[in-house]
Amino acid sequence: MSDRHGPSRLAAAVACGTLAALLLWSTAPVAAQAAMKKSPVKTKGKVTLARPKAVRASTTLLAGLNARGELDASDPVMGSDQTPYEVWSYHGKAGETITATMRSETADAYLMVLRQGANGLETLAEDDDGLGGGTTDAGLRLKLPADGDYLIVANSAATLGKEYLYGRYALELISTASTSASTDWAAIYPGGGAAGEKYAVVVGISDYPGTEEDLTGPREDAAIFRDVLIRKYGFKADNIITLTDRNGNRDQIINAFRRFLGQAGPNGTVVFYYSGHGTQLDENVGITGADDPEEDGKDEAIYVWGNTAEEKGSLILDDEIGILANELNAGRVLLVLDACFSGTGSRAAGGFPKIVAFKDVKGTLDVPKSYLAASPRGAKAMASAGTLAQPAKHILLAASSDKEVSWTASGWPKRGGLASVFTYYLVDAMANAPAGTTIQQLMGTVGDETVNYAKAKYGKTQTPQAEGTRISETLAAYLGQ
Repeated sequence: MSDRHGPSRLAAAVACGTLAALLLWSTAPVAAQAAMKKSPVKTKGKVTLARPKAVRASTTLLAGLNARGELDASDPVMGSDQTPYEVWSYHGKAGETITATMRSETADAYLMVLRQGANGLETLAEDDDGLGGGTTDAGLRLKLPADGDYLIVANSAATLGKEYLYGRYALELISTASTSASTDWAAIYPGGGAAGEKYAVVVGISDYPGTEEDLTGPREDAAIFRDVLIRKYGFKADNIITLTDRNGNRDQIINAFRRFLGQAGPNGTVVFYYSGHGTQLDENVGITGADDPEEDGKDEAIYVWGNTAEEKGSLILDDEIGILANELNAGRVLLVLDACFSGTGSRAAGGFPKIVAFKDVKGTLDVPKSYLAASPRGAKAMASAGTLAQPAKHILLAASSDKEVSWTASGWPKRGGLASVFTYYLVDAMANAPAGTTIQQLMGTVGDETVNYAKAKYGKTQTPQAEGTRISETLAAYLGQ
């Protein structure tokens, strides 16, 4: 989403880590092609909002979370071009830089940031085509001039015609003030949800620090996995947190695990999905306290954003994912990792170097200084199960073994045409699984298709993994249907 990055060097080739670009709720939109022929809207002119606080039950936008809405005929319209809009509010600080992005596969997104001035509403920034990217997404970056409340207006452009005025959208706001020291995690994850509910945290990181490690599909990968949970397995949209790009930082993911997924009780279900780079540490680099080192002295990790406003990444070790999973009180915990060398991603194991070599990202890495300390409940669970044992409290579905590369491809017959091999077959199998399909059976099908495709297409092996003592249970039952 950042305008500082060009096309990924991994596009439609080996995308180690997340490997996917397909949308379930909309595929390969005609609008995206038509947008290349239109003249971008330059400005909406003087804006007067008919109902600035209406439309949504809750309009507060928090930095660090993705919000979702839908433009439809019931929304108020702009006086200048009769386009629908919805308004979100954001409380900002002077000098804070925000990056806001609106993505839609059906509406031609238009985004504005306004504030109330002495002479009415003042337009501070607006965008039609995504930080100059020439797409139907909209995005802008703005340094806030003062403390106060700002209006983030999700709107559409009229350039392409009425058929592109409406549709679902995702709104993301990233702030330079969203650091671990200043973030109010209680506000972002207030808790208090019903213990018997189903909760999910879905992470997709396409935009990494610098330009060399960017990926082309993780955001979309997260979107299609989220969609299959809602459409097929009855997850409530409000019970799914989506974290993309910079919002998928170390502290954010850890707090989402503990504060959001932690709401589920013994009768509840939780899912954690990660699509992004994996790596292997070539040295200890100051991380202390890990009591279960790898046999070769190296540690496996997922590569995420750092917690500070600086352009740095960070790591979450494989053992730390295991700790977080074992802390949960939910009766059913499913982890899905779409990453290279992702087998055994929730428990310590040896492995070969990743495509994202640690030496290549070390210079832009905000390395955690201490190992994630387990809660008392998590420590007890780890002591009884052991990090090297088959996970007893959760099931892990991984895109490949700990010695293999995961692949992406283009030209698929459905869902947009571009997808990771594993994700394409996994989502398709989940969406079409007959009643009574066990997790082991599901992964048998996904595994066969993935292995055959990777061998025929690339002459390589990619073997999805299913780990856990409960894989003989039906997928529907495990996901709380």
